[in-house]
Amino acid sequence: MLVAEAVARLADDEIGADDDTLLATVGEISRRLRKGSTIRNPANPGENLNRLDQQEWDAFTIGIDALLGIAQDACIPETQLEAADLWAKAFEHFFPMPEADAAPLGESLAKAQLPAVIHLPNVTVSAVSDSNRHLTFGGTNRIGPIPKGCQITFTIAEPWKLPPGTTVSWVVRNEGPEAEGENDLGHAGSTGYTTVDRSAYAGTHYMDCIFRQSGRAIGIRRIPVMISGTYAPPRNPLKKPTYTRLGGRR
Repeated sequence: MLVAEAVARLADDEIGADDDTLLATVGEISRRLRKGSTIRNPANPGENLNRLDQQEWDAFTIGIDALLGIAQDACIPETQLEAADLWAKAFEHFFPMPEADAAPLGESLAKAQLPAVIHLPNVTVSAVSDSNRHLTFGGTNRIGPIPKGCQITFTIAEPWKLPPGTTVSWVVRNEGPEAEGENDLGHAGSTGYTTVDRSAYAGTHYMDCIFRQSGRAIGIRRIPVMISGTYAPPRNPLKKPTYTRLGGRR
């Protein structure tokens, strides 16, 4: 109801690009909340649609104001990468990042709408099966296909070549029916030059490596992780039959 009321109050010049329209809509909602907590049902003006108690209403108001602040910041940058990185503060891993690592390594990324000319560092990827530690996989800027049940390590190669003050953060983005069925579309990972995750769902998923300088996104490396629908078999049975043991009784 709040969204419907807000959109109805928007001027024609406030309805345009998705980000600008969302900013204007959230702004209208924020102003509306200052007028009181009663949200009347237009089909039955005597009914208050607000079922929140005062504590919940206060938390809701704070959340709307926080979203408004993020939206204001996200509508300022001139690059898709910076804007997406700011929107992710509100929508986390659900907000898609631009394919900013499409330019070859060593090439200027200006065409990818990055705020600076940088060289995206390579990311080495290794995976080890839980059920068979001798079964390992490796790759650069991608890995797979690998079985389920692997520990995957992502490491920045030659981090000393990054611009001074650059920080690195990681975001997992899952796709496909299995991940959707578990309602696990991703999560924020750790920060630093190395992170560890696990293979759990069949399909092609992504580890986003985001580089920031003074809090400003300056580059992103998207790493495909291809996972097969099977688990690796154990290297050896846990208990061999007697007849297969050296010196076993006949």
